[in-house]
Amino acid sequence: MSYLLKVVEASTHSDAFRRIVFTGKGIGPLLKASDGDAYVKLFFFPEGVKPPKDADMKKLRKSLAPKDRPQSRSYTIAAVNKKDKTLTIDFTRHSNGGVGSAWAETAAPGSWVYAFGPRGKYSPDPKADAIIILAD
Repeated sequence: MSYLLKVVEASTHSDAFRRIVFTGKGIGPLLKASDGDAYVKLFFFPEGVKPPKDADMKKLRKSLAPKDRPQSRSYTIAAVNKKDKTLTIDFTRHSNGGVGSAWAETAAPGSWVYAFGPRGKYSPDPKADAIIILAD
């Protein structure tokens, strides 16, 4: 399902990342993300393309010319605040201007973006005494 997320707060926390807090109508299912690696897919439209704010994302993508279609990127959900009905995502700041990073640099309260999700693959057992994670 697609959602229209509205920025309520945007702040730069370091040279490495920018934190953005979102809310939106119907955001409830996103706030129920329970997987340890829960993520959403965000859709960034080319400059000058203004899709309607109530559009169905799947239908909209099919109706647009290839040059007007959004690029999508996946982002891990950093925090969920069920009381305030907000979702926080941390964006890595890239000097080469990736589509998501470029959008995040200028995002401010009132900015908006389409989201799809949530998804996730790992949900640790809440009854486990310990969890060991190995990586290389």
